[in-house]
Amino acid sequence: MRAKRKQLGLPPRIRLSKIQAETILAEKRSAIPADPAVVLTWEQASLLPPEARRGRTWLVRNSLSRLTLTGHKGGDKVRWHEAANIEIAYRHFAFQNPREIARDFLISESALKSQSCWEQLPPRRGAKVPWFILARAEHYIGEHHYIRRECLCKSGCFFWTSRKGGDRVSRRYRRSIAATHGIAA
Repeated sequence: MRAKRKQLGLPPRIRLSKIQAETILAEKRSAIPADPAVVLTWEQASLLPPEARRGRTWLVRNSLSRLTLTGHKGGDKVRWHEAANIEIAYRHFAFQNPREIARDFLISESALKSQSCWEQLPPRRGAKVPWFILARAEHYIGEHHYIRRECLCKSGCFFWTSRKGGDRVSRRYRRSIAATHGIAA
């Protein structure tokens, strides 16, 4: 590796001790504004542990609409809204890697899987790319005739389905009926 680095004209690799790395990380964290009303950049929020992000708002990485998420004050959950659901769906349709989507949103992969399930996103085919390309999502949605539809039974609940003979009742409503009445909806 040293010969390749020298051949390419790159500077030598700098190795930091664990103490130096922790000192640098502490300095970066101390530069983060303490006021919870300040919207953090993704870089600032990514330096904080999940407990420190509680009650804070941060920008989603690589979001064209400058999407923000807010953590609950009492736990590690995130407040979801329609714009975040649409962004997750578009990233899913663009075949972005689920691990990278979770990193871009600063959520766990299980939270991402849960949101994708409620949105009734279709099974994915093809390679999973590490970055988000909006044009790929738009092409896939147009090619497969997907639309975002509101549930007939639960107002304000949206999900993705195909135009031809697609579902009209959301999975969220069906599961809530099954849970409350103990029957399959």
